Amino acid sequence: MSMEGGDELGVYIEYPFEETGGGGDENRIRGNWSSKLDYLLSAFGYTFALGNLWRFPYQCSVHGGFAFFIPYFVLFLVIALPICFIELSLGQFISLCPLSVWKLSPLFKGIGVSMVFISCIISVYYNIITSWAFYYMINSLKFPLPWATCGNSWNSENCSVWNKGAVETCRLLSGAILANGSCVNFGENLVEFGNKSNGTATAGPDPRSGVMPSVEYFHNQVLMISTGIVDFQTVNWQLAICLLISWLFVFLCSFKGIKTSGKVVYFVVVFPYVALVALFIRFITLPGSVDGLLHYMRPDWTALYDLTAWGDAAIQVFYSLSTCTGGFIMLSSYNRFHNNIFSDLWAIGIVDCVTSVLISSLVFSAIGFVCYEMGIPLEQFHLQEGIQVVFVFFVEALSKLPVAQIYSLLFFTMVAFVVFNSELFIVETIVSSICDQFPERLRRNHRHVLTFTLFTFFLLGLPLCTAAGIYWIILFEHFSATWPLIIIGFFEVMTRLRELLCPTDDWGPALAVHRAELYPMQIPEAQKLMTPPTNRVYRNTTNGNSVEQFMDRYSRPIGKGVYPQQEFDQIISRKPLPEKETII
Repeated sequence: MSMEGGDELGVYIEYPFEETGGGGDENRIRGNWSSKLDYLLSAFGYTFALGNLWRFPYQCSVHGGFAFFIPYFVLFLVIALPICFIELSLGQFISLCPLSVWKLSPLFKGIGVSMVFISCIISVYYNIITSWAFYYMINSLKFPLPWATCGNSWNSENCSVWNKGAVETCRLLSGAILANGSCVNFGENLVEFGNKSNGTATAGPDPRSGVMPSVEYFHNQVLMISTGIVDFQTVNWQLAICLLISWLFVFLCSFKGIKTSGKVVYFVVVFPYVALVALFIRFITLPGSVDGLLHYMRPDWTALYDLTAWGDAAIQVFYSLSTCTGGFIMLSSYNRFHNNIFSDLWAIGIVDCVTSVLISSLVFSAIGFVCYEMGIPLEQFHLQEGIQVVFVFFVEALSKLPVAQIYSLLFFTMVAFVVFNSELFIVETIVSSICDQFPERLRRNHRHVLTFTLFTFFLLGLPLCTAAGIYWIILFEHFSATWPLIIIGFFEVMTRLRELLCPTDDWGPALAVHRAELYPMQIPEAQKLMTPPTNRVYRNTTNGNSVEQFMDRYSRPIGKGVYPQQEFDQIISRKPLPEKETII
């Protein structure tokens, strides 16, 4: 509830909430989701992020395959979902974002600050990854794909293109395979080139002796990677332009807050799932893919005795569900007050788990196909961590498909949308938190705050477009999206919310109606509404009908036939009001 200065006769109290009968915004100050589907799709898009895309498959590959699912799902149910429920409840009950929601316990306000700070770090480097995806999308239209061949300006002498069919054909022609994967027929005299050639002729393929063209394209052409973290060199302006385009898309989809982002999700959230299913169906029909899938579904139960696997599973459940970064508090703060959080929680959890399993199945089927094409035993293939999964391994796998340009375009559009979805609501978390912290000055200037924030993040992202940018991205991801999330979750649980949730008049804008009706005796402002002094004038800021607005609130039953005035008289006649009383 916010109070405005009045004349000499009294004080004006603004009602930020009103019953709408299912239509319009219940919260007239901050607004609400236009529909429940807007909210759910936004939550699905927020959770479908890099934690699902490249972390979960890698963790499965190094921690016993299918056996990793056990610690993951146990910790998901025991830790991640309860903390997600806390965040959804806080946001919906208080109708404020992470910075302001901790007015209920000022001692723990650092939790909100930490959430917003981590969101800022993630937001800066997430859009760099979106710019990489845009870069690959544009170059997917080239014939042949630039990352599928050697002999380009960015390739080295170690570049190797291996293909099982080409190797078998070369053998039938009595040829020899060079280290770069090309076939040379020397007749009966096999010649060793030494230092003056691209490699040494061999009797068969050995992919480990060379470097895949997808690796050199990503390192030398896209990243232009340097030798160290402080060797910035110059900005890659192609990436910088893609970064600018990424931030422009974020602005266009967020300039009216959830009213625009809630509509964009109908496409940018649904499309990645459609693309994911289409790619999985395509890969599962390729030779070797079923073997790869079955290989990683074969559990190594000894991994369950490894504490490292449980620690990585704990980090993964937080990162995969995107808890402890403030996003769920922001998303639920725009809900209607009586929204069913419990059903939302299960829907979000189930969709997140299914997404992780589906992506892992796609990755493992692609591994089987690549091993078949390159003639490598599955036991000898080791999946690289993090960024390499998307921008090296999948690039190589897609380049071996027929009509690779179409599948590459589909895949990198999916990657761009996945990261963009998360970026959209991470930015909204930051901007809404700032506006809620300074409501009088900034809440009505949401667009200006958004513009300033995005411009600042764009400038901060430019150093990440340099030759040393990849080192800083790995550093940020490792120190912002791992154990810090668990530490924040620990302190969220330690706040003992049941004892702290005793409303005060400065909690937020959602006090006037719902708190007054449900918990009238615990809220000072609600008591004032129950016993209005004659020198106060209460007004409805929507239509100015003060009498009808107040009398409608005053005469509505609290429950079981008890009216506010009757309840107030009963309590007053019985004993004085307690100084503090919990509400949940």
